[in-house]
Amino acid sequence: MLEALFTPSGLTPHGFCLLWQANLVTPTVIANGVIAVAYVLIPLQLAFGLWRGGSSRAGTWLFVAFILCCAGSHVLDIVTIYEPLYVLQVVWLGITAAVSMATAVVLPALGRGR
Repeated sequence: MLEALFTPSGLTPHGFCLLWQANLVTPTVIANGVIAVAYVLIPLQLAFGLWRGGSSRAGTWLFVAFILCCAGSHVLDIVTIYEPLYVLQVVWLGITAAVSMATAVVLPALGRGR
């Protein structure tokens, strides 16, 4: 199964679809990179605050996981420009979808103080 995640098996990278035009590839990579960095910095700051405050609210930690999953999605968007690892991207999107939905279900309860 791991081999399927990391073996392109004849697929072309996304950059090919963009015709390797620097005016398309470069801004896409830069924007996804900046978003990914922000998506890592935000939950790290939240996690540090939770850790310092001794909070163990599952919903807040789930929110941290959700943002980190989103960061991974943007990193994989960059990777697939150069390497056609679409199976890995699909698996990661499935994980992100599950964490996102769990977060969406749990967060309203946090607002009600439960």
